[in-house]
Amino acid sequence: MGTDVFDALRRGERWAWERAYGAYARRLNSYLCLRLGGRDAAADALSKTFVRAVEGCSRLRGGPDSLPVHLFRIARRVADEAAPRPETTDGISGAGREVLALRLGAGLSCSEIAKVVGRRTAAVRMDQLRALEALAAGAHGG
Repeated sequence: MGTDVFDALRRGERWAWERAYGAYARRLNSYLCLRLGGRDAAADALSKTFVRAVEGCSRLRGGPDSLPVHLFRIARRVADEAAPRPETTDGISGAGREVLALRLGAGLSCSEIAKVVGRRTAAVRMDQLRALEALAAGAHGG
């Protein structure tokens, strides 16, 4: 997404938000499905995410590269409001589940996830590793 589209997003122009929706809705929806456990809840959360993004469009900062982080931060807050995260599930911490949802569901890089969750990249990598190890241990009955 170019600077011209990003500037139009800040102004709240409909065509730019339609383009942003087309570019990010699938990844956001995948993340929200994993976080909320169902398509209906994810669809509702996706709608709320974009409504909040458009309502706060004048607060967009940075450049085009900051848009996915901005959208995923909003989606994360919407998901937290919809269904508070359990601390652990199947041996996976809440932080690990969050990282896996953003990494596998949304396809974000570890550095992007770090920006979304407000942690260092190394901490995100560690959460990812621990979550994957917990999944592997569960799959092998251990």
